[in-house]
Amino acid sequence: MKIDRIRIAEIIDRLASSFGIGAIILAVFILLLRIIIHFPFFDESLHVHYLWLLSNGYTPGVDFYCHYPVLSYLFMVPFFKLLPDSAFVVLVLRYVSLIIYIGIGLLLYFHGRKVTGDWGTAIIPLILLASSSNIGPYMIEFSVDPFATVTAVGAMLIFFRTPSERTIATSAGLSLLSVLLTPKYIFPLFFGLIGHAAAYILASRKKIKTIMAISIGGAAALAFVLTIYWLNEVSLTGNLAATLTTSRTIQKMNEIMPYTFLLARLVNKPVYVVMIVLGLLGWAVRSRRRIDQITLSGAGILLGLILFFFTISLPLEQYLMAFYVSLAMFAPFAFAAWKDTLGVKILRSAMFVVVFIVAVNQYPALLQEFMGTSVYVRDASNSSTLKGPPAVQALANIDKILRVIPKEERVVALWPYHPMLRKDLTGITWDERPSYTEALSDNDPNAVFFDPKSYRAALDNHIPALIDVNKLQTNYPPGWYELTVDFMDRNNASYVRVPSSVQPGEFYYIRRDLMPLQ
Repeated sequence: MKIDRIRIAEIIDRLASSFGIGAIILAVFILLLRIIIHFPFFDESLHVHYLWLLSNGYTPGVDFYCHYPVLSYLFMVPFFKLLPDSAFVVLVLRYVSLIIYIGIGLLLYFHGRKVTGDWGTAIIPLILLASSSNIGPYMIEFSVDPFATVTAVGAMLIFFRTPSERTIATSAGLSLLSVLLTPKYIFPLFFGLIGHAAAYILASRKKIKTIMAISIGGAAALAFVLTIYWLNEVSLTGNLAATLTTSRTIQKMNEIMPYTFLLARLVNKPVYVVMIVLGLLGWAVRSRRRIDQITLSGAGILLGLILFFFTISLPLEQYLMAFYVSLAMFAPFAFAAWKDTLGVKILRSAMFVVVFIVAVNQYPALLQEFMGTSVYVRDASNSSTLKGPPAVQALANIDKILRVIPKEERVVALWPYHPMLRKDLTGITWDERPSYTEALSDNDPNAVFFDPKSYRAALDNHIPALIDVNKLQTNYPPGWYELTVDFMDRNNASYVRVPSSVQPGEFYYIRRDLMPLQ
């Protein structure tokens, strides 16, 4: 019996497409479930808190110390002002993050179709990341990172296009915008842009016009960012200085090398690793045959990732994600360098089946999280960490606090006990570890935020509506915990003790006049 190889190839292609589309649907549904399950994480709660402060007229560097680049918040302020005074705004902001990552998926789809015609393998890495027990929860959190990621992916997508003065200017502008949103992608973007520009110079010999294109794109992005900061009366230089100060301080506290953590994480993502290795091999084979913008831009991105690999600030998902996403740009080359034989089609289809199985396998553990979800780590598979209520219940508990505390009141508390949508007693939030005072000079305008005298005066002048001393000694400036305990010893009768909804056996205190029935 003669085998109809063409017919078999068509069936295999349809099988791959079916499992690929199924995996996409499963991955999106996983993220939708995580939106209502994943406990409001440390960084996410801080991002929401900063956005709330900006939306209520407080200025970073003047009214509070903010070490994150605030550009993403400034984009979101008009939208955030439309939302109610409720902790459930966190869910709305999570949907914003999800929409951005769906947009990133579409960019990878177009990237795959353009460079190799294989859109399916282009989005496999993102499906696997969304299905991951640690990156998946991170992807639905509201933060500055999705904004930087979508602009970085947009720039890297252009790097692989036929170079021209327009593509150079556009990718330069997007690269700078991504770095100003948060500088996690700075190395792959910088060297990828050099590779793209080098490809244009080799093809056209127009060095001056290439430099002008980079300058024009960068200047346009910088002008746009400066305008946004100016309209919101925020100092760009002051904000960047705070970001750099914090980054240097955090790097000094690392007892482990973050890149070793990255290697450990990669071991736990074997399907992702196989996909990327195949992509890099395909890209390398193609590059041996032909040197163009794909070769040079890809080499630039890889060089940037090598530097990034040894300079990751912290072993956390928000830093690892930049590594994962940048490598995903090579996924479309996984099967493109080899002849489109039946064997290659079978291997490609098998990859989609495996990805589908990986996504399906997440659901049993994910549904278990309705009974309790990780609080102190993003990794949902970590059984040794404290389990808290799912997000919807946690936010409902915070809403009860917000209904008791008027909007103009101030609080003393750290995550996960801080109600997020109320102002801190002073300009310090809850991310003070290790103390940034070690990196601040005496004449630094931010030094006033960390002065114990200012905190003592604030306690006397603005009696906090809520006080929670849990972990204050870890995340507040030196000496502030002792001042808080002393204040509570003197004013204990003015407060009502309330059991914590996060951790059994712990309590927080609400001012008695706000709870008249107590």
